[in-house]
Amino acid sequence: MEKLNTWKALPQALCADNSGLTEEIELSIANPQKYFEKFEEELFERGIEQPAGVSPWLALVDGLARRGYLHEFDCKFDAGEVVWQLERLQPCTKRRIDLSNLPENSQAVGEGLLSAAARLLGNNSLSLMSLDIDSDSYPVIPVPTDQVPTIQTLLAILGQQAKIL
Repeated sequence: MEKLNTWKALPQALCADNSGLTEEIELSIANPQKYFEKFEEELFERGIEQPAGVSPWLALVDGLARRGYLHEFDCKFDAGEVVWQLERLQPCTKRRIDLSNLPENSQAVGEGLLSAAARLLGNNSLSLMSLDIDSDSYPVIPVPTDQVPTIQTLLAILGQQAKIL
């Protein structure tokens, strides 16, 4: 599968409603300058000040976040924030997932806290995936567990890293 086709397939595997996301990724590949101009403010927040810093991987991560499928936790977060942010993501709202007992059941912190949340999501056939953006943050996305092998295959083709929590 050629890489462009893989970039087109990945949003479909990660989120049901990916309208416009594939086009944004294609724009980041075909015309980084236009992508940069369109999303300059978001990119600036990431420390990207030139079109040369544009990548389809970050276009995917930011596009998933804009559509409510992914949340990027910084390195300091607590159980309350994890519950609040994950429950607001599309895959969780569609399934009416309640993570409110996470703070009561978990003394974990950091990635361990996300792993505890992942166990609760697993009860609803969702896996929690953290996409590696070479940062100290955790861009996480709940994905249907049955999609995980497909997503991992696509990521391997693209040379991108993600971790199942």
